Order: sequence, then C-alpha cells, then structure tokens
Amino acid sequence: MPQLLIQFPIRKEKKDKWDSLLKPELGFSYTKTMNGFISADNGFSESDVGTVVWHLWEKWRYKEDYENYMLKPPRAEGSKFMNTVIECLDGETSETWIELI
Repeated sequence: MPQLLIQFPIRKEKKDKWDSLLKPELGFSYTKTMNGFISADNGFSESDVGTVVWHLWEKWRYKEDYENYMLKPPRAEGSKFMNTVIECLDGETSETWIELI
C-alpha cells in the first residue's frame, strides 16, 4: 500500500484560506469518495522565520488511484481548487511516494 507525503509551502497570509479550502465539498470530503483512497492526515509547521508548510500524508490502494483522482475535473489544472492552490503557494511543492513495509 503506497503512502504519499506532500509538502506545500504556504503564504503565511493565505493560511486561513488554505485551511478553509480543505473543509468544504471540494476538500477532504471529496477526496474520501475516490476509488482507492484509504486515509489522510494533515497539518502545518512554521519555522522560526515564519515559513509555513502544509504537510499531507495520504494512503492509497494504488498510486494509479491517486493519479486518476488528480485528473478529475475538480482537481484538474484550471479548477477552482487548483487555482486556490496556486494562489496560496509560496515556493516549490514536494510529493514523495513511500512504499510501506
């Protein structure tokens, strides 16, 4: 079962907007309906200099399930969700796939 670790640097002034994006119908409630989705946990960290990073750990049955989910219209490029992601980002994102043993 693969696990995905995503890290997004978030503009400090956009943290509340980012947090609110995760809660309505386009947030985790939508993700939980996807084929192959198992679980997700998320949280923020903040450095001494004020850099905010959002961390997400997701488990999927198969990596392909996640890839198909990201192609769905609510997650595709140009969607409201993705436009908000771009608005809130403050640097490079990172995605790391981990094969749990």
